[in-house]
This record gives sequence, C-alpha cells and structure tokens, in this order.
Amino acid sequence: MRPRRWLIVALAVAILSLPAVAFGVVVSTNVYFVEADVTESEDVYVVASSARVLGTIDGDLVIAAGDVTVAGTVTGDLVVASHGAVSVSGDVGGSVRGVAREVRVSGSVADDVAVTAVTIDVSGSVGRDVLLLAASIDVTGSVDRDILGRVQTAKLDGGIGGDVDVLVGSLTLGPELAVDGDVIYRAGSDADVSSSAEVAGSLSRLPTTGSFVVRAVLLFVNVIHLLSFAFAGLLLLWLFHPTMAAAVGEVEERPFRAIGLGLITLVVAPVAVVVLVFSLIGIPVGLVLLLLLVLSLFFGPIPAVTALGNKLLRGRGALFGGFLFGVVLWRGALWLLPWVALFIYGLSVAAGLGGFVAAVYTRRRGESGGEPLVPVRTTSPDDAEQVDAVPAGWEPPLAPAAGSLDDRDDDESEGA
Repeated sequence: MRPRRWLIVALAVAILSLPAVAFGVVVSTNVYFVEADVTESEDVYVVASSARVLGTIDGDLVIAAGDVTVAGTVTGDLVVASHGAVSVSGDVGGSVRGVAREVRVSGSVADDVAVTAVTIDVSGSVGRDVLLLAASIDVTGSVDRDILGRVQTAKLDGGIGGDVDVLVGSLTLGPELAVDGDVIYRAGSDADVSSSAEVAGSLSRLPTTGSFVVRAVLLFVNVIHLLSFAFAGLLLLWLFHPTMAAAVGEVEERPFRAIGLGLITLVVAPVAVVVLVFSLIGIPVGLVLLLLLVLSLFFGPIPAVTALGNKLLRGRGALFGGFLFGVVLWRGALWLLPWVALFIYGLSVAAGLGGFVAAVYTRRRGESGGEPLVPVRTTSPDDAEQVDAVPAGWEPPLAPAAGSLDDRDDDESEGA
C-alpha cells in the first residue's frame, strides 16, 4: 500500500492546488473498472495497474496504468500513459493521446490519435489525423485526414482522406488502400505498392540522408551534447549527492512508481504555472516553477540513466560509474533507434523526475542512505581476521621490573 500512498498524495496536492483538476474525479486503485450501465459525469484522473471501461465517462479520461481497455464511451479525450496495451474498441468523442507499448483502435475516435508506441493498429475509424512515433503501424480502417510521423515499418491498407507524410524504414501499400491526397515517404528503398492500391495524388519517395557537411555538423553537435550532459550529470550528482542517490534508488527499486509520479508532475506542473501566472501574487513562484520545469526536461533523465548503469554494473561503479556507463547506453539507444527516441527520452525524463520528487519527500522525512559517488574499497577477509584477532582497547603487558625474577627464584628455594 505504500506506493499507492505516494500517488494518492501527489494527486491530492493536485486537487488542492489546481482548480482545473478539482472539478474532476481522482481515482487511485489496483484495477479501475466502469461497468456497462454506469456513467461517470465528470473528468476522471486514474492511477491503476489496469483499467477497463465498459460504461460511459462523460468527460476526459486521464490515466496512468498498465493495460487499458475502452469498450464503452469516453465523450472527451483519452490521455494515457501505459506500459501495456491500450485498446479502444468503443467510442472516444475527442482525441487519443499518450504513450504506450501497444495501441489498438478498433472502435471510433472522433478527433486525433497522437501517440508514441511500439506498435499501432488502426482497424476502426479516426475522425481527424494520426500523428505517430512508433516501430510499426498497420492501418486497415479509415483515417479521415492525414497520417504523419516517424515509423520503422508501415502497412497502409484502408481509407485515408488526406495525405500520408512519413519517415519510414519500409512502406507497404495494400490492395484495399484508398488515399484521397498524396503519399510522401522518406525511405532508403521504394515502397511495396499493390497494383490495386489507389492514390489520388502523387506517390513520392524523398531522400533520407543529407549532405556530408550536414552529417558532420550533426555528429559534432551530438558529441558536444553527450559531453556536456555527462559533465552536468557528474556535477549534479556531486552537488546534490544525498538527494540524487535517493532518487537513483527510487528508480531502481520502484521504477513504475517513479514513472507514474513523474508523469503526474509533468501534467500538474504546467497547469500550476498557468494558475500562478494569472494571479499577481503567484507570478514569481510561477516563473521559478517554469524554470525548474524547463531544467527538468534537460536534466531529468540523470537519475534514470544512473539507475540503468548501476543495475547493469550491479553497483560496482557507484554513482559516477553507473552514470557514465548508463549515459553511453542511453545516448546510443537514442542514436540507433530514432523511431522510438522520443519515447525513450520521455520515459527517462518521467522516471528521473519521479524519482527525484520521491527522493525530496524521503529526505524531508529524515530518511537517508544511497550509493556513494565512487567505489569504496571493502575490507578483505584476511584483513577482517587480523582485526578480529586483536580486541578493542588491548594494550601490551608491562615488562617485569628488574630483579623480580631473581626474588621469585629465592622465594621458591626457601619454600623448598
């Protein structure tokens, strides 16, 4: 129950400080379930391990959970952060936005689908655009307007009312495809186009690589960014060692709680900035909070990156070693997996920020501990035996006084 208490506290703070959230229903539970004959007449904010909506939510559904199933109706927007599958087989009157491992739309979405996911499947209907950053997308349903984004593998075999403009590794246009506009794709090879596919506009492939100068400049910028981030991370770990150590521990031990708390912070903080800025008294606080929010977008990944390296090194590199090892892997993933780079970066920001927020609360309660900055040499077994062999406070015995041995020999001879 303790992890739940953290999320309840964060949501309670949001309710008390933000009027925009205060008119909604906030739920923190293991499984969020709305029965088929139940109607929630307000916006709902949920933190749960899983969710299933069979009834009606007359408003927005904002949820951080694992698997999320919407088989009923959400009249507003569905905003989701999920480490599982998000399935929309019912009706969403607004847009579907968020981050998930898998997104399936077999029902209807009146507005946009704007998501970052590993796989996206659209077999239902989308009233406006599909905006994506994904590893793969499969469209067999209908999209009334455009499909835009970056994806590694795309298969389009439905009705598209606007244009297709994607950066893609491989593109397949199926026999049932009907595009009312243009298909523009940036890829290293031509698309696999069925002879029955219909494209009303033009079908164009654009080059994906820039000139040598552009590539050299981008490489230089990436190297500078890596070095500056590494220097900033080491500096922050040193300056705020106890808190940063606690934040790294939070991400290592409770990663899902850290991600959830970070996502809540990223949602609550901008709204708090707006509320404070519109009140004259709260303008200075709002500006400071805005500055901290911007800094968190750049330096927020540090606890998560350190936790990653620390886990893989099994703590043998301490904080500095774990951070340097983790930052190489993290930046490498961003370079090698561009189609999920935004997802990886956003996840690391959420986890790091959530771990830092939890660590600040832990430090205020007086709890301490955490990894050292550099590896500490431990006492070897031989050293331990030598230390244990000499009791604490032991002093060598005094030498016998001169003549004492001769006196004892004389006494023994007289006694005999």
